[in-house]
This record gives sequence, structure tokens and C-alpha cells, in this order.
Amino acid sequence: FYEPLQTENILMRDELMAIFSNVKILIGLNEKLLYDLRKAVEEDKSDKVKQVGLVFCANADVLKMYTQYCSNPEKCIQTLSRLEDNKLFSRFLDKASAEPALRSLSLNSFLIKPVQRICKYPLLLRDLLSHTPSDSEEHSVLNEAFTKIGAIVDHINEDKRKAENLQEILNIQSQISVTTASKAKGKGDSKTGSIIDSQKHLNLIAPGRVFLSEASIDVISNNGKKQLPRYFFLFSDLLLETKPKSSRNNNKSSSSSSSSSSSSSSSSSSSSVSTRKMYAFKQMISLRSALVRERPDAAALNFDVIKIEGKKEIITLCFTQLEQKKIWLEVLQSRIDSFLAQAKAITDRERVTYKPPPSGSTSLTGWSKLGSMCIRSHEAKANTTG
Repeated sequence: FYEPLQTENILMRDELMAIFSNVKILIGLNEKLLYDLRKAVEEDKSDKVKQVGLVFCANADVLKMYTQYCSNPEKCIQTLSRLEDNKLFSRFLDKASAEPALRSLSLNSFLIKPVQRICKYPLLLRDLLSHTPSDSEEHSVLNEAFTKIGAIVDHINEDKRKAENLQEILNIQSQISVTTASKAKGKGDSKTGSIIDSQKHLNLIAPGRVFLSEASIDVISNNGKKQLPRYFFLFSDLLLETKPKSSRNNNKSSSSSSSSSSSSSSSSSSSSVSTRKMYAFKQMISLRSALVRERPDAAALNFDVIKIEGKKEIITLCFTQLEQKKIWLEVLQSRIDSFLAQAKAITDRERVTYKPPPSGSTSLTGWSKLGSMCIRSHEAKANTTG
């Protein structure tokens, strides 16, 4: 992929770098690693295991170059998404996919190969360790190599988890449509901000945001007379309420959503895009400015999520299984408690450095105001339930 795209001037240099990162360097260092392994084994055939360990020890620092590649997925995904409308690039990918040597694998399937390669090295060394006497010199050398390579892979795995989380969020984003009427519901608090831009595009990507869970959960209607079908996506800092679309609407909207989404082409084939479920955005609940309230009956299959910033609103979540309800309640409470603790810490720090405002001024800024609001609401809830 790389060389034809470069020699045929299909992509600019910065686009190639954004997609492939330092893959050419990785190819070079793997060629050197292979050469060193072959040479070491041929020169000392009586002690092949020790030589393998020594080669990996010698190349450990060089293998850190994988970190740059594994930290690149977000930029890669964004670039591939932006190039969806590039007809020359699309034609190249279509032509390349027909090559027998590629075995019908897409560009994305090859972009993940370097990550898979570095993750296999510790497995190789661990297997050698398990078949080497623990009191031998070979075992000591292999263990050193295993420790060094393992530390590098641990760091890379963390980057990989971040990349997978990003892809999951992008996939969810591509499944949700936004209407003019629901746009106002996409505004969060002062910290979370809005997740819907001026063009009615949903943007769930935010620093530190992690996707946690999703489930079909009913809510109580405003008049309290019936349950409405909803589908919720839970993130580390917000709860997203959506409405499942009918099968007919799913078929109509899936193709249009895939074309406007920033992720579908980089993660799924066209067949999976056409069959995935679609949802209509209803509202977001920032966990930084929310509380949960459990019913007095612990066996009840519902609990309330209360929005406490702006217009107060109570959303009653209705589950079909007690175990699922307990899990969601526990996770939501844990995330909300962590934000309450952060807000309280900020408020306490500001109290220590507090200076009286000018006469007649009672305003609190940003987090201090939110922290005070959350803490007061939390204390009021405790007094009520206590």
C-alpha cells in the first residue's frame, strides 16, 4: 500500500505519515532483528536459546519505536475518514482489494499487523522460559529479555486499549442520528460541554472519555403512565439516551449515517454497516452534574438518574433483570462519586485561598459553583434518604 500510494502521488506526504506513521522504520528494525537472530543461532548452534535471549536484550531499546506507531490510531482513523471522498484513493483501495496476494484483506487489516507482531514477542520468550531449566544461564538471559520486552508491550497495550476505545466510540457515534429538535439536549455542563456541533453532527470524542457499557433500558414517560423503549450508552463521564429506530428507518438511515460518520469506513465492511442498528439521539446526562436515587425496595427493577444543573430532570430507568440494574446502579454511583470528590477537593482548595469579593458580589466561578451545587444536592439527598 505505502509505496504505490507514494510513487503514484495518490496521497500527500503528511497523509502517508498520518496513516502509516513510522512503519518503514519498523520494517527496517524487524529485518535487522531477523538478521541478528539468524546470525546468532548459526554462530552458536550449541546454545540457541541463550542467543535468542541475548538478541532480544540487545534490540529491546530499538523495539520502543513501536510506541510511536501504536500511538497513532486516532490520527490514522481521522485521516482515512477525511479521505473517504478522495476518488483516486478509493479507486486505489478497490483495485488493491482485488489482488490475490492480499487475500481479500483491507488496508485496516494490515495496519494492525505491526501491533500484533510486537505483542507476540513476549509470548515467544515466555514459551521458551517454560521449557528452560530455571537454574540455567539460558533461563536468566531469557528472563531478562522477557522483562524488557514485556515492559515495552505493556506500554503499547495501554495505547492499544485507548485506540480500541476510540474506535468503539466512533462506531457508536456513527449509529446515532441527531434532529434539530434534539440538538439542545446535547448541551452538557461547563466541563463536559456540548456533544452536538452547529451542523447537527454528534461528536463523542473527548480527552479521557471511556466507553463502559450499553443496554436496552425503558424509561418512564413524563406523565408516568407508560414505559418507553430506549437504548443507553454509558461512558466514563456521561450517559447517552437514544431511541431505537424501527427496522424500516434502520435500513434508510444506516447508509447515510455511514457516509457522514467519522468511523464506519475505518472499522467495518459495507455489509456490517448495512445491518447494524441505528438510534435517534434523545439526550445526554453529564455524570459531573447528576445523582442517582435508588428506590426504598432494593428488589425494585428501577432507579432514578437526576440532572441537577440547569433545569432539574428525573429520568427513571426500568430494567428487566435485577442483576443488570445493580451493575448499572453501582457503576453510575461510582462515577458520580468520583466527580463529587473532585468537585469537593477543588472547592476546599478555593476555600483555603479564598479572598472576600467586592461588596455586593456573590458569584462563584466554574468548578467552584458546580462543586458547591453537587455537594449541596448530595447532602440534601443523604438527609432525605437518611
